[in-house]
Amino acid sequence: EGPNNPLHSLPLYTVGDKTAALAAQYGFSNILNASGTSADLIQLILKTAHPEKGVLWHLSGRETKGNIVESLVAAGFDARRQIVYEIEDAPELPASLCTDLQNQKFSHILFCSPRTTQVVVELLKNQHLEKVTHQMTALCLSQEIGAKASSLDWKNIWVSPRPDLDTLMGYFE
Repeated sequence: EGPNNPLHSLPLYTVGDKTAALAAQYGFSNILNASGTSADLIQLILKTAHPEKGVLWHLSGRETKGNIVESLVAAGFDARRQIVYEIEDAPELPASLCTDLQNQKFSHILFCSPRTTQVVVELLKNQHLEKVTHQMTALCLSQEIGAKASSLDWKNIWVSPRPDLDTLMGYFE
C-alpha cells in the first residue's frame, strides 16, 4: 500500500492490456505486458527475465489454461504458482436476464473465456433458452471460445483476429 511500496517497482508481467492498466492504477511502474495469450506471456518472460534474479510468482485463478509455471521451470526459472481467486459457476441465469433473452433484447453476447462460455452455453441449454441464440451474434475472444459457443445455433459466431478486448470490440467499427 502507499506510493513507496517496494513491490510496485518489481517487474510485473501481465497477459493482457486490461490487467496492465489495472496494475498501473494500483501503482505498479515496471509492467511488462504480453498483450495476448498465456503463450505470449511465456515468450515475453523468456526474453526479458533472468532466472538468477529470484522466484517468479504466477498469481492466478484456481483454474488456468496451460501451465505457465511448468514452462518456466523447464526453462530454468524458479517459478511458483499462487492461487489468488476462484470463480464459482452460477447455478442458473437470473430471471430478468431470461426474460430479456426471450424478448430478444440482445443482438450480441461477448465471450472472453472458454470456461465462462461453456457455463453460459450449459445454462442456456438447462433453462431451455437455446433458441434465443438464433437471432444473436456470439463475439468470441479466441478460436477456442468460438468452438465452445458453437454448440448452440447462433445467427453468427465472430472470432476476434487477436485475443484482446480492443480488437474484439473492433467488431462494432
